[in-house]
Amino acid sequence: LGALLAAALLVPPLGLWPGEGRFIASGLYWVLAAAWLAVVCLRATSLRLRWYAAPLAGMALLSLPAVWGDTLSLPVVSRVTALWLAGLVLAGVSACRLSRGGAARLGDALVAAGVAAAVTVYVQVLAPDPQAVWMPAAGDGRPSGLFMQVNCMASFLATVIGVATLQVLRGHHRGPMGLALGVMGPALVCCQSTVGVLGAALVVVALLLLARYYRVLVVLVAVAGIALGGLAGWQSISQPAPTTAAVVAAPVGASPTSSHAPPVPYPDLVTGLDHSDGRAARVILWRAAWRQWLTHPFFGTSMGSFTRVFTEVLRDPELGYRWETTTRHPHNELLFQAVEGGLVAVSGLLLIVGWGLWRTYLAWRAMAPVGGFCAPRGDAAGWLVCCLPIALHAMVELPLYQSPLHVLVPVLLAGIGVARSGTVAGGRVWTAPPRLAPWLRALGVVVALAATVQCINNARVAGAVSVAVRSAGADIQPLRDALRWNPWVDPDEVGLGGLARSVWLYNHHHDEALRASAQAWLSDYLTRYPSPEMYRTLLQLERAGGDMTAYRQTLARAQYLFPWSSLIPATPEP
Repeated sequence: LGALLAAALLVPPLGLWPGEGRFIASGLYWVLAAAWLAVVCLRATSLRLRWYAAPLAGMALLSLPAVWGDTLSLPVVSRVTALWLAGLVLAGVSACRLSRGGAARLGDALVAAGVAAAVTVYVQVLAPDPQAVWMPAAGDGRPSGLFMQVNCMASFLATVIGVATLQVLRGHHRGPMGLALGVMGPALVCCQSTVGVLGAALVVVALLLLARYYRVLVVLVAVAGIALGGLAGWQSISQPAPTTAAVVAAPVGASPTSSHAPPVPYPDLVTGLDHSDGRAARVILWRAAWRQWLTHPFFGTSMGSFTRVFTEVLRDPELGYRWETTTRHPHNELLFQAVEGGLVAVSGLLLIVGWGLWRTYLAWRAMAPVGGFCAPRGDAAGWLVCCLPIALHAMVELPLYQSPLHVLVPVLLAGIGVARSGTVAGGRVWTAPPRLAPWLRALGVVVALAATVQCINNARVAGAVSVAVRSAGADIQPLRDALRWNPWVDPDEVGLGGLARSVWLYNHHHDEALRASAQAWLSDYLTRYPSPEMYRTLLQLERAGGDMTAYRQTLARAQYLFPWSSLIPATPEP
């Protein structure tokens, strides 16, 4: 595990990976997947799976919206496959005979990953390097470390802080765990993430309540109140931070830019950071998602159709939506499932969440007979409670679609909690026949390795696409190299890099065939992912080709969908 963690941190600075740091989280996914392999697949005894009716029914209901969709696209198939693989991991970990030491060692691996993540935050804060393209650049200047999104880093740190707190309360390596908390706590503060701080506070308070450390809880609440009050006062007298806008697609006729453009510098703290804009956007998205759900309350609009149908809702001027980016998620997992799957998918999600709450309640109730929270078998509820930060994050953003770690970590924690529940674990345990067990273990190893490699390759492709788009199509070689290793990727994502390349070649060679192919691809892309910036590019392509009939039709459609956008011209350009 240490070697894999070191590789995850050393490969990017050595320049062995293209892109902007997306793959590092996938490298940590590799570390945790290896831990699962060591515990489940490579055990010398029989292979066991623990199944529960509620999660199985929930996963089946969540998968049903893929059936009544128009087509089974690669993103839809990937979502359903990831859902069932996560269920398989949960079943495997839940059936393990985990001792107190075995569970603690898995917690140690998580804490090691959290400390490594915190170190990358400190690197961005204390030694910002404009040329360090191996780390992702946050648009608002907040350090996101090894994640592409700062709140993903914050909720991951909050989760690991909960695990380290659990280890301290249980008396496991209190010195190293306390040191880890001292490293991760300030890193979480540097992220300046509301959802991260709330998640950390929620999990720490819940663990202290489980351990009945009421005096410590009172002191922590007082210290937190003073700290938050001081931070609020400091922000109120600070100047607003400058904002930056990201370029999504280069316009036709634009000059190519360097693929290694300096990212936003990272100050020690962003002064006067204003979270109100993000909160206002979330409220608008939630209201719009609620409206869309009411139009198809029972079966939704099918899996993978969110962006296409949601754009029609956001155009209502009463909502006041004014952002120029593509909306692929309402920043609330429950509403996302409601829009795409209606009551069917919502019922499935609630079954899974309800099962988790019920297992936590049973584990909490079983603590007293075994001697309380600090007893050898009293830690089950603590592991389940550590899922709270990511669960909270999923209710205000989309971490489950931005980071593989945010899927694997709660599944792993829930599995450890169930495995440590003892007599109240329940469920139906399936044991593989002795003759089949070696083959099934080998299959499990292959599936886990394939999923991990695919995850890392997807991150590599995403980074290469970002390089192609940022360079306006001038630097396409990283994308070609990535596709050579991983041709099974979302064609829409790869097509963005191809579009940037086609526009770049057209600007230099004026090849009409390239312009026509780029126009055709973009017209098809916009039927699934409409956005103002992409419509602007399509308008420029049509205007460059002299196709004024198509230009006027596209302009009318763009003005209808995005009446607020400054990227869409009010009248046809000459």
